[in-house]
Amino acid sequence: MPEGDKYVVSTVLRNYPAIMFLKEFLIGHPGFIAGGCFKSCFTGAKPHDIDMFFRSSSDYHAAVMYFKDNSDEYTAGYANKNVESFVHRKSGIRIECVKKVFGSPREILDQFDFTIAKFAYEIEAEPPDDPDGSWEYTDCLLYHPYFFEHLSMKRLVVDDAMPYPVSTFNRTYKYARSGFFPCRETKLKMMRALSSLDHVEDTDLSRSLYEGHD
Repeated sequence: MPEGDKYVVSTVLRNYPAIMFLKEFLIGHPGFIAGGCFKSCFTGAKPHDIDMFFRSSSDYHAAVMYFKDNSDEYTAGYANKNVESFVHRKSGIRIECVKKVFGSPREILDQFDFTIAKFAYEIEAEPPDDPDGSWEYTDCLLYHPYFFEHLSMKRLVVDDAMPYPVSTFNRTYKYARSGFFPCRETKLKMMRALSSLDHVEDTDLSRSLYEGHD
C-alpha cells in the first residue's frame, strides 16, 4: 500500500489487537479485507460478515479456489452475480468474496461513502530466497485519518464519494439502530445529492458498491 496523505498507513498489526484474528482469513490467497467489519471489531462486536476484495479477477478466482480447497475449515455459503461466500467453520464468520468490483485497497476505499467504513487490511507475501525457507508476510493497514474519531463519536460522515445517494440515505436508518447518526454536513450532502436525481426507483434503496449481504 503506497503512502499518502489521504489515508493512514501502518504495518504494525499489534497496535490494533481488536483485528489481529482477521489475519487467519488472509493467509493463502491474494485477497484483502475492507469495509464494515472493522467497525464491528473496534466497537467490541463480533462481525458476522467479512468483505473480501481483490485487485483483479484472477486474484478473485485464486481466493475462491483456496477456500474451496480448504473445505475442512470453510464451507460454501450463498453465491450470486456479485459475491461468492464461505463460512468459517470454527467461528461461524461468513466471508464474502466480491467479484463485482476490483481494485487496490486504496481504490476500493475511495468508493466507500462513510468514513467509518474506510479501513482495509492486506497481507503482502514475499517468497523465500532459499527454497527451504519460509515465506515472509507483511501486514498492511490503510484507513481514513478520521476513522477512529468518527467511530468513537458514532458519527456518520460522507467523505468524497456517494455513488449511490439513495442507498446511502437508506443505510443511515440501519446505522441509527446502532447509535450512529449523520453529521450536519453529511445531511446536507445527502439532501443535495438526492435533490439532483431525475428519477428514483425502488431498487435504488438497496444499490451499493457490490450489493453484498450486510
